Amino acid sequence: MAQNVADEIREAEEKARVTVKEAKAESARMIASARSEAEERIKRARQESHRHFREEIAKTEEMAEQKAAGVLSKGRDDARELESKLQAKIKPVAEWIAEEVMSRYGGNKD
Repeated sequence: MAQNVADEIREAEEKARVTVKEAKAESARMIASARSEAEERIKRARQESHRHFREEIAKTEEMAEQKAAGVLSKGRDDARELESKLQAKIKPVAEWIAEEVMSRYGGNKD
């Protein structure tokens, strides 16, 4: 009977060793799987944030271009308006200068 008890103890110890070995292997697989999943989630999050920022930059650039086009258009309109206002003032002065030059230098054909 002592032999049977010793054999049972050895068998129980062997089963325990196998169980511990299997548990360690399973825990290593679980850890590897969790790390892999975490890395994949991080990768996906980086890609999504990169895509999001790229889209935001594109939207911002488009809005800036629209604002710039509006500023340019307004500047052109203002320049045309200033030109027309000054044209009315410049024409009489230019005529006066031309008359003065003609009267001083244009009449002499020496």
